[in-house]
Amino acid sequence: MVRPSPARDRVLRTLLTAAAKNMPRQAGRPKVTSLYSLAQLSGASFPWVHEIMHGLAADGFVELQPELRVKDAAGLFAWWRKNSVKPEIKSFHVPDPIAELASIASKAKAAYAITTYYAENRFQAHLFPRRLDVYIRPQDLKSMRVALLASGAQLGGTNFRLWIRDEHLPGESFTIGTGKAALSYAPVAQVILDLYLEGASAAEAADMLVEKSYA
Repeated sequence: MVRPSPARDRVLRTLLTAAAKNMPRQAGRPKVTSLYSLAQLSGASFPWVHEIMHGLAADGFVELQPELRVKDAAGLFAWWRKNSVKPEIKSFHVPDPIAELASIASKAKAAYAITTYYAENRFQAHLFPRRLDVYIRPQDLKSMRVALLASGAQLGGTNFRLWIRDEHLPGESFTIGTGKAALSYAPVAQVILDLYLEGASAAEAADMLVEKSYA
């Protein structure tokens, strides 16, 4: 099996997000029905995707024929959370993080994708959104830090965190809301993984999202 990497996480995220039901996603995103389409959508090489998927098929998590499909989503998420790349995290205190996020990101000229508590709250609303966790690209960290501090944020707080894991992740986001209320969210599969890694009540909410999305 291919070793953990942001690229392997992207392959799994692409597969599981495409398989999710009753969840918002990027408009016009094609279905994943074959190893070739999975390689194309995830930006990974076909031989590499072939190796990953055949390993997961041997473990009973996916089926390859007649079409590629997720056979055991709960089991695949359990496997993924044990074999995922951990993000780099920068913590801040922001007086009203969800209200200020779009403005801060705009000033920083940074793409972003909301995950964990606020994303779960938008998808099914079983968790109290106690902290705003946001994916950004590595190259946007400096400009986001400058924009945050200029807005009155403080370093080392507990209610706002910037996550850096895969530079492609913010580009996979989708928008919910219109006008000033529009915000960008991470793909549902990534949100579920991140909730599992949070543990406790967040992991319970992840179980409910899996049941809702893959039943």
